[in-house]
Amino acid sequence: MFLAVENVGGHCSVAIDGNEPSSTTEQIVADYRPGQTVSLRANATPGFTLGRWHHTTNDAGSRDPGVLEGSGDDVSSSTEVTLRDDPGCVWICCGSGADDCAVADPCGR
Repeated sequence: MFLAVENVGGHCSVAIDGNEPSSTTEQIVADYRPGQTVSLRANATPGFTLGRWHHTTNDAGSRDPGVLEGSGDDVSSSTEVTLRDDPGCVWICCGSGADDCAVADPCGR
């Protein structure tokens, strides 16, 4: 089983399960089992604003702000996703303003 983490635009730095953060637009991590909880953490890269998570455990349809830590340009958002029997996909977008990256769902949901 795998988890795809989509970083729309590549303007966030995303860490999966405490691993090294990356600003690539897609990270795919394998070898997860159904029911496993995966931790996620994001920071906006310089010049961008941290957005909200989509399809995480705490996203009830209105996006998940995550647990915010820090302040100003050094704020991060932490959340998690519990995987089901199908491959998982979550996404976040760090934009250039108050818009929360109004884009089509890259997970296809």
